[in-house]
Amino acid sequence: MTLLLQFLSLLRGETFEVELKDGTCISGTVQSVDREMNLVLRQARVRPPTKAAVPGSAPRRRPSGLVAPATATAVSNDAHATDAPRLYDEFRVRGSTIRYIVLPEGVNVRSVLQSAQHRGTRKRRPTASERDPNHAPSR
Repeated sequence: MTLLLQFLSLLRGETFEVELKDGTCISGTVQSVDREMNLVLRQARVRPPTKAAVPGSAPRRRPSGLVAPATATAVSNDAHATDAPRLYDEFRVRGSTIRYIVLPEGVNVRSVLQSAQHRGTRKRRPTASERDPNHAPSR
Protein backbone atom coordinates (compact mmCIF):
# COMPACT_ATOMS: atom_id res chain seq x y z
CA MET A 1 0.00 0.00 0.00
CA THR A 2 1.38 3.41 -0.91
CA LEU A 3 2.07 6.15 1.62
CA LEU A 4 -0.88 8.22 0.33
CA LEU A 5 -3.31 5.35 0.80
CA GLN A 6 -1.94 4.64 4.29
CA PHE A 7 -2.28 8.34 5.08
CA LEU A 8 -5.93 8.41 3.96
CA SER A 9 -6.76 5.20 5.80
CA LEU A 10 -5.39 6.73 9.01
CA LEU A 11 -7.86 9.61 8.57
CA ARG A 12 -10.91 7.39 9.16
CA GLY A 13 -13.40 9.29 11.25
CA GLU A 14 -12.09 12.69 10.08
CA THR A 15 -14.30 15.05 8.12
CA PHE A 16 -12.85 16.62 4.99
CA GLU A 17 -13.79 17.88 1.55
CA VAL A 18 -13.13 16.15 -1.77
CA GLU A 19 -13.20 18.02 -5.07
CA LEU A 20 -13.78 15.91 -8.16
CA LYS A 21 -12.38 16.50 -11.62
CA ASP A 22 -15.77 17.78 -12.81
CA GLY A 23 -15.89 20.44 -10.07
CA THR A 24 -18.30 18.66 -7.71
CA CYS A 25 -17.42 19.19 -4.03
CA ILE A 26 -18.24 16.53 -1.46
CA SER A 27 -17.70 16.94 2.27
CA GLY A 28 -18.17 14.10 4.70
CA THR A 29 -16.63 11.82 7.31
CA VAL A 30 -14.32 9.10 5.99
CA GLN A 31 -15.61 5.61 6.67
CA SER A 32 -13.24 3.61 4.47
CA VAL A 33 -10.57 3.83 1.77
CA ASP A 34 -9.65 0.95 -0.53
CA ARG A 35 -6.58 0.21 -2.66
CA GLU A 36 -7.92 2.19 -5.65
CA MET A 37 -8.47 5.23 -3.36
CA ASN A 38 -12.24 4.80 -3.58
CA LEU A 39 -13.76 6.59 -0.60
CA VAL A 40 -16.87 5.87 1.43
CA LEU A 41 -18.08 9.00 3.24
CA ARG A 42 -20.73 9.25 5.96
CA GLN A 43 -23.05 12.26 6.32
CA ALA A 44 -21.89 13.54 2.93
CA ARG A 45 -22.94 16.89 1.53
CA VAL A 46 -22.66 17.01 -2.26
CA ARG A 47 -22.49 20.36 -4.04
CA PRO A 48 -22.72 20.17 -7.83
CA PRO A 49 -20.17 22.13 -9.85
CA THR A 50 -20.81 25.75 -10.65
CA LYS A 51 -20.42 26.94 -14.20
CA ALA A 52 -17.46 29.06 -13.10
CA ALA A 53 -15.75 25.99 -11.59
CA VAL A 54 -15.62 24.16 -14.91
CA PRO A 55 -14.83 26.57 -17.75
CA GLY A 56 -16.36 25.55 -21.08
CA SER A 57 -18.24 22.72 -19.45
CA ALA A 58 -20.86 20.71 -21.25
CA PRO A 59 -24.49 20.67 -20.13
CA ARG A 60 -24.97 19.32 -16.63
CA ARG A 61 -25.06 15.60 -16.17
CA ARG A 62 -24.50 13.35 -13.21
CA PRO A 63 -20.76 12.99 -12.54
CA SER A 64 -19.58 9.55 -13.62
CA GLY A 65 -17.46 8.94 -10.51
CA LEU A 66 -20.31 9.14 -8.04
CA VAL A 67 -22.25 6.22 -6.66
CA ALA A 68 -25.03 7.47 -4.43
CA PRO A 69 -27.44 5.28 -2.48
CA ALA A 70 -31.18 5.41 -2.99
CA THR A 71 -31.63 6.90 0.51
CA ALA A 72 -30.86 10.44 -0.62
CA THR A 73 -32.35 13.32 1.31
CA ALA A 74 -32.42 16.72 -0.37
CA VAL A 75 -31.35 19.69 1.72
CA SER A 76 -33.52 22.02 -0.33
CA ASN A 77 -37.30 21.57 -0.57
CA ASP A 78 -37.24 23.01 -4.08
CA ALA A 79 -37.28 20.01 -6.45
CA HIS A 80 -36.08 22.20 -9.34
CA ALA A 81 -33.02 23.57 -7.57
CA THR A 82 -30.22 21.68 -9.33
CA ASP A 83 -27.45 23.65 -7.59
CA ALA A 84 -28.70 22.93 -4.07
CA PRO A 85 -26.45 20.71 -1.96
CA ARG A 86 -27.76 17.23 -1.26
CA LEU A 87 -27.21 15.27 1.93
CA TYR A 88 -26.53 11.52 1.93
CA ASP A 89 -26.13 9.09 4.84
CA GLU A 90 -23.43 7.21 2.91
CA PHE A 91 -21.71 8.22 -0.29
CA ARG A 92 -19.11 6.43 -2.42
CA VAL A 93 -16.55 8.28 -4.53
CA ARG A 94 -14.50 6.61 -7.24
CA GLY A 95 -10.82 7.26 -6.61
CA SER A 96 -9.93 8.04 -10.23
CA THR A 97 -12.33 11.03 -10.25
CA ILE A 98 -10.71 12.83 -7.28
CA ARG A 99 -8.87 16.07 -8.05
CA TYR A 100 -8.17 17.39 -4.52
CA ILE A 101 -8.68 16.35 -0.93
CA VAL A 102 -8.93 19.32 1.42
CA LEU A 103 -7.93 18.34 4.95
CA PRO A 104 -9.35 20.10 8.01
CA GLU A 105 -7.07 22.55 9.81
CA GLY A 106 -7.00 20.45 12.98
CA VAL A 107 -5.21 17.49 11.35
CA ASN A 108 -1.52 17.25 12.27
CA VAL A 109 -0.23 16.11 8.88
CA ARG A 110 3.31 15.47 10.11
CA SER A 111 2.26 13.05 12.84
CA VAL A 112 -0.18 11.22 10.54
CA LEU A 113 2.55 10.87 7.88
CA GLN A 114 4.99 9.54 10.49
CA SER A 115 2.37 7.02 11.62
CA ALA A 116 1.76 6.00 8.00
CA GLN A 117 5.49 5.58 7.36
CA HIS A 118 5.93 3.57 10.54
CA ARG A 119 2.96 1.40 9.65
CA GLY A 120 4.33 0.83 6.15
CA THR A 121 7.70 -0.51 7.29
CA ARG A 122 7.54 -4.23 7.80
CA LYS A 123 9.98 -6.21 9.83
CA ARG A 124 12.16 -8.40 7.67
CA ARG A 125 12.22 -12.06 8.60
CA PRO A 126 15.70 -13.09 9.69
CA THR A 127 17.48 -15.54 7.45
CA ALA A 128 18.41 -19.01 8.68
CA SER A 129 22.02 -17.95 9.33
CA GLU A 130 20.84 -14.95 11.35
CA ARG A 131 18.54 -17.14 13.45
CA ASP A 132 21.16 -19.85 14.04
CA PRO A 133 24.79 -18.72 13.78
CA ASN A 134 25.94 -22.38 13.72
CA HIS A 135 23.81 -23.07 10.65
CA ALA A 136 25.92 -24.11 7.68
CA PRO A 137 24.76 -22.98 4.23
CA SER A 138 23.35 -25.79 2.11
CA ARG A 139 24.93 -26.66 -1.23
